[in-house]
Amino acid sequence: MDRLEKKKGMKAASSSVLQFDVLIEKIPPSAFQCQLFLKKDLKSLAKKVTSLTNSNSKLKKELEDAKSSEVEAKRVSNEVSVKLSEV
Repeated sequence: MDRLEKKKGMKAASSSVLQFDVLIEKIPPSAFQCQLFLKKDLKSLAKKVTSLTNSNSKLKKELEDAKSSEVEAKRVSNEVSVKLSEV
């Protein structure tokens, strides 16, 4: 890329930034505030989803542990029943 192309690219980028700034200035304050509140709410919801996902994973693990404990308890119970029936 030569200097002229680089300079044109920089001008285009700065022009885009200026256009964005102008667009933001044209947003009515109430709409801009709504956008800020929505971003804040979105971040809050994202945190809650992450928290719920982690809780769900923990609950699934606890359920798997409980199921394996139940299976082990049934196996021991069957062994005890067999031994008692032999006596």
